[in-house]
Amino acid sequence: MRKYLVTSKSKIKSDENKSDNTDEVIYIPEGKRIELSQTVNVRAAMNADSELVGVAYKGEVVTVVMSYDDGWTKVLWNDITGYIKSEFLK
Repeated sequence: MRKYLVTSKSKIKSDENKSDNTDEVIYIPEGKRIELSQTVNVRAAMNADSELVGVAYKGEVVTVVMSYDDGWTKVLWNDITGYIKSEFLK
């Protein structure tokens, strides 16, 4: 699996022949504030099995620190830095 930072939307390559969205890269601009539309887990690392640093509830706001191409976004939430699956931040 490739791992690198996505810093600009122009660097994301799309594959129009994909039949599903499982490999879809979600780019969220750095510094964007997002009001959560659902309750999500905030993790210590980019892994669903990593330590849970908190639960961010629907209606709370997170600030995007960086989006990654492997489906995770680093966020600042309640003065805590953690990771949320990017699909929950659409």
